[in-house]
Amino acid sequence: GQARLTATHVGAYVDCPMRFFLNNVAGLQEPEKVPDTLERSDMGTVLHNTLEKLYQPYVGQRLTEEAFNAMEADLPTQLQVTAREKVPALRDRVSGYNKVLLSVVERMGLDVIRHDRTLAPFRLVAVEQKLAGRLRLADGRYVHLQGIADRVDFCEASGAYRLLDYKTGAVKAPKKKLTLEEVFHPGNPYKEALQTLTYAWM
Repeated sequence: GQARLTATHVGAYVDCPMRFFLNNVAGLQEPEKVPDTLERSDMGTVLHNTLEKLYQPYVGQRLTEEAFNAMEADLPTQLQVTAREKVPALRDRVSGYNKVLLSVVERMGLDVIRHDRTLAPFRLVAVEQKLAGRLRLADGRYVHLQGIADRVDFCEASGAYRLLDYKTGAVKAPKKKLTLEEVFHPGNPYKEALQTLTYAWM
């Protein structure tokens, strides 16, 4: 079938065309390793998967105080289950450095749930929503784009949809409105803006 680009691919190409070519065209990747500890790079995956499982039962529903209370109560248990699925070495016991990292991830999860509580009421439309679009180039060819939004909400007060993509790393907020030239400029420090615009377009 036709190759498709994700928002991450677009950002990687803008940031460094050579690295994009080596990773995504030439197929050169770092060798996989089986970790015995929860690495920092895994924290985002564990948080994403945990929040997906917590919010999934409420798809199509109007989120209420009762729902947020239930998700907050279930967070610690679900986090442990997800971490053990991600890192086999944690299946017997979670301790030491892993326990510290998981407490950080739990704090992030609580922040998401408690922030959502302040935005209620809203309707949860979807989790892990697949997005796709086709961009026509000046020469008549098409670029096929795809992505996955972590969550889609419908805000009752504004009548607008909200696309969410969870981030566990530091996100630098721009001090002013960015132009498209700035968003697509190599070395742009606001890669989240590029991803959000791509998702919104799709």
